[in-house]
Amino acid sequence: MSVAARWARRSLPQITVLFFGLLSIWPLLQTRTTCSDDGIFHIHKALGLEAAIQLGHWFPRWSPHMAHGFGYPLYNFYAPLGSYMLAGLHALGFIYPLALHIAFAICILLSGLAVFTLVRDWWGPWAGLAAAVVYQTSPYMAFNVLFRGALAETLALVWLPLILWTMDRALRHLSLRWSALAALCFAALVYTHNASALLAAPLILGYVVFVSFEKRRRDLLGHAAAIILAGLALSAHFWLPALAERDLVKTDQLLVPPVFTYYTNFLTGAELMAPPVATQPRLINPSPPKALGAVAAALALLGAATVRLRRAKADTKQTQTRTSHPLFLFAALSFYLALTVSLSLPLWDALPLLPFVQFPWRMLGVATLCAAALAGAAVRWFEYFNRVWVGAIIIASVAAIGHLSWWYPRYCGEFTEATIGTMLEYEYNTFTVGTSAKGEFLPKTVGYLPEDNSVARTLMAGETPSRL
Repeated sequence: MSVAARWARRSLPQITVLFFGLLSIWPLLQTRTTCSDDGIFHIHKALGLEAAIQLGHWFPRWSPHMAHGFGYPLYNFYAPLGSYMLAGLHALGFIYPLALHIAFAICILLSGLAVFTLVRDWWGPWAGLAAAVVYQTSPYMAFNVLFRGALAETLALVWLPLILWTMDRALRHLSLRWSALAALCFAALVYTHNASALLAAPLILGYVVFVSFEKRRRDLLGHAAAIILAGLALSAHFWLPALAERDLVKTDQLLVPPVFTYYTNFLTGAELMAPPVATQPRLINPSPPKALGAVAAALALLGAATVRLRRAKADTKQTQTRTSHPLFLFAALSFYLALTVSLSLPLWDALPLLPFVQFPWRMLGVATLCAAALAGAAVRWFEYFNRVWVGAIIIASVAAIGHLSWWYPRYCGEFTEATIGTMLEYEYNTFTVGTSAKGEFLPKTVGYLPEDNSVARTLMAGETPSRL
């Protein structure tokens, strides 16, 4: 067998992950923008960042062009890594709407490969394939990409499995290299999406405790604590000023009912476990529910049940320390799903930072990762038939087909380039300020925006205003 043939055979699971990923990015292969809630905001965030970089500020805290040209401290409080990604794609020559679609496609493909690398270490490459497809075709991924247009949170879904993977390897090998990578991944998550970092913390800490207990090594707790502290130190440039100065802006406007409050955004059981529905691609379909989905839930239960299986002799080396992992994943999945329903209201009321997550359904990001990993474990049912690859393809196909009804977006219009002028016009036309719906980052000393729009008019004309 030639070297190329051996490489292709060894890489077949990864290639299959990318193939299924292409199915998920298919709706993005259009020259029309999806009718998403936040897509235009992410374009404007990147546009403002790119303008600041062109002025020589590579790590700005203030956008001088937003808020009718009076300036807005967006980058002091909003994690900027997704904006850097989008601005970088624009610098390569892609207009902003196309760059946004490319960024989402990259996130989908990378998220699948990230879950693959994590689950492969636990139960082998075919389990990694099954888990990756469940994750990258999941209802919550589709919701973030096509209906919310939430670039930062979608990019965060890439970092979640990478943090667990690098942390697992760091604790298993006590390696400085893997410890450094784990710290970098955690810092990247903080730089990507504040709320996702907060929500991921219980999963990361829980996994550290689980591994420490499983290996009966308390010293691993200290090692993991050092990794997390290093990640926090690497990202302190962002979160420390944001935390220290949060009382200087109108953060209370983040929690305006009924749209932006946790107690009005709980899910019902029917929404959470929504089954696939018939979709008419040529018609305007209703927005699908925010869900883990009945298919992913069923596959997760199938994977959780593998804890009762004895190890297959041929796979003893792969699974000898991973047989109890389904128990941890099922416990984590149950915990995060419980936080999406109204029964968890007392916990939301009691924990001080949790209300700033705003939406309980954001728990679905971590829950989907747990469910996907459990779905990967389900291939172990096929070990006794020596057909693990068959089980992986079956699980991947069931997930892709079962989640298909979430992947039909509505389109709003043809691609048009965004500029500082169109950004300001959008602010005036929609009464939004600085890419935030409620102007929550306006300084508390601001009672109203001045009626003088001479600065905005100058910027919309493509000129540079004279500033004091």
